[in-house]
Amino acid sequence: MTVRVRKVYILPQPIGTLYNELLDGEGFIKNKDLLDEKVGIVDVGGGTILIDTILNFELSGKNRHQFNTGVNDLYEAIANGINGDTSLYQLEKNLRKGNQQHHWSYRFSKNRQDDITDLVCKEIERFTRRLVANVTSTLKNLDSIDTLFFTGGGANLLNQKILNTTFTNAVIVKNTEVANVNGFY
Repeated sequence: MTVRVRKVYILPQPIGTLYNELLDGEGFIKNKDLLDEKVGIVDVGGGTILIDTILNFELSGKNRHQFNTGVNDLYEAIANGINGDTSLYQLEKNLRKGNQQHHWSYRFSKNRQDDITDLVCKEIERFTRRLVANVTSTLKNLDSIDTLFFTGGGANLLNQKILNTTFTNAVIVKNTEVANVNGFY
């Protein structure tokens, strides 16, 4: 099959999350307040963390930064703390599955499964605190931001208590892994 591309539109990734929070499934505005707000978006991806500020649907050139570190660093830190050979793929799968109960284990084989809850909680706290430091150093105008959205595949692993204590305007979007795509769709 041959595909011919006639036009390419380059859209900043965080705008997708903004659309996701602004529009309903039919494309109608569901949250009119966002139209007049200054919005911060923290996109916690696998290999990067994107921090952006949006006002009137335009990205700020000053209050944005890309960190070339992401939730993969969390997985690697946890893997390094586990005694035995680990698969990052299996570890990621276990973390996402066990997140609802805040209980995690790692299965080495059908004969050995270790509880890693304490290690995971410690590393999630460390990762979240580092993220908070990155956000506060990037967004020097935090008081002027109305809503600070956290999105991306790693956002659902963050320590929400730390986020809510540090940022009174923090919102972890629903379906963090697909919020950008849903918004653009």
